Amino acid sequence: MNKSSAPQDWPLPPLRDDLHILRGTPTPEGVPTWNILDPVRHQYFQIGWAAFQMLSQWQVGMAKQLVSQVSGTTTATVTLADVKELMDFLYRHNLTREASMGGGKGLHEQAERGKQHWLLKVLHSYLFFRVPLVNPDRFLRATLPIVAPCFSLTALFVVSVLGTIGLVGVVRQWEMFSGTFLYFFSPQGVSAYVLGLIGVKILHELGHAYTAVKYGSTVQTMGIGFLVMVPVLYTDTTDSWRLTSRRQRAAIAAAGTVVELSLAALATFFWHLAPDGVLRSVLFVLATTSWVMGLLINMNPLLRFDGYYVFSDWVGLPNLQGRAFALGQWKMREWLFAWGDDPPELLSRFRKRLL
Repeated sequence: MNKSSAPQDWPLPPLRDDLHILRGTPTPEGVPTWNILDPVRHQYFQIGWAAFQMLSQWQVGMAKQLVSQVSGTTTATVTLADVKELMDFLYRHNLTREASMGGGKGLHEQAERGKQHWLLKVLHSYLFFRVPLVNPDRFLRATLPIVAPCFSLTALFVVSVLGTIGLVGVVRQWEMFSGTFLYFFSPQGVSAYVLGLIGVKILHELGHAYTAVKYGSTVQTMGIGFLVMVPVLYTDTTDSWRLTSRRQRAAIAAAGTVVELSLAALATFFWHLAPDGVLRSVLFVLATTSWVMGLLINMNPLLRFDGYYVFSDWVGLPNLQGRAFALGQWKMREWLFAWGDDPPELLSRFRKRLL
């Protein structure tokens, strides 16, 4: 098809009636953003100012009229290409009443695009899948006043002091501390450690959940995920995208690790008070593994755990991994072939180096 035969105007597909557009967090440069909430799938999609202006006047019905309306009533400069790009975005994420201007045919085409080879489905399911168990929101709201003191500066101060005392004591009694591990090698010791580890992970997830509720989000699901068939607990804090504060979202992401590090500090302190035996061995293992898991794994931004989301909110770069991969692929192609392609997105020099 040549350019002259391309359509110069087309009808705009009606948006789904159940969608909500919420004010988002401004970028570090101060550019406003908005989030489209899909309540059916409980997903959020971030859009920029120009896209928001187009969606605000989407009811005009025709692409050409939309360009004229937005350009005439706002300072945004949009083109038919921008409208087409936004339409493709809406289709791709099932945000319109029908999949494409093809009506039923478009729905069929979208379903076909969503199909995967059975081998890919099995591989994806094997790598990671979730089993939701409870909707804890009502319980969390009812018990938040009870656990609220744990979020205070006083609690942080007490834990920090006890942890420091414990670490100083460990340095002075290192031989005794490292020898504690010997008591762990028994059925009773292993059972106690497994129960203790499960308790720590439950408290880790409750840290995320209570912090989310504290800032006004809802927590609709908690359950078990399987990462390469290894069970891990998870908390769905997707609703935190309602929050306009990056600091609050980062606090929700970091809360689980803060809980684990606090437990590690307390376990280190109480190790000095516990008698020799299984309890002391469990405190030793919880203290050491919680420090390692908390700092080296959970807070590592290169792994998609808590640290990744904290870092993403801190620098104001949502979908950090996908954008980094896209920029890295573009950079690699330019180094190897020097094709002169435009980068996938315009970023400051600092952000390019960061990605």
